[in-house]
Amino acid sequence: MPANKNNQPERSGRIGVFWFFQGRLLAASVTFEKGSDGPISIDSPFDHVSIWPQVQRADRRLLSLAYEEVPRGRVLFLKRKRQFVVYLDKVLATAVVRKAILKEFKLPARRTRFAPDRHYTTDPADLDRLLETD
Repeated sequence: MPANKNNQPERSGRIGVFWFFQGRLLAASVTFEKGSDGPISIDSPFDHVSIWPQVQRADRRLLSLAYEEVPRGRVLFLKRKRQFVVYLDKVLATAVVRKAILKEFKLPARRTRFAPDRHYTTDPADLDRLLETD
């Protein structure tokens, strides 16, 4: 488990996946103890594909949508930098969404970095470029 500068375990902050749909953050998260401790980061055991059916059951308006059609992202912890990183669809790079993510995942703002990630895009042109096989 990550430690803070006083060598006390990091108690705030969760890791996981999320979507942002019609003004609401939909998230699946865990504490560090339940995360996957890799060589570079601590990540949640969740992936968007397997969690999506549970999210759809919680909000029936999502039943007709595939998981990749709703803007999404992931929160993990970078061990060496001792910092949370939020990878997200570039359409979610707004103050409102950042605030919702910080609150939902209990993230310390000073130790959290937001980074758009092309793998989470919902932009059709970006998807085409991502899937090109040239």
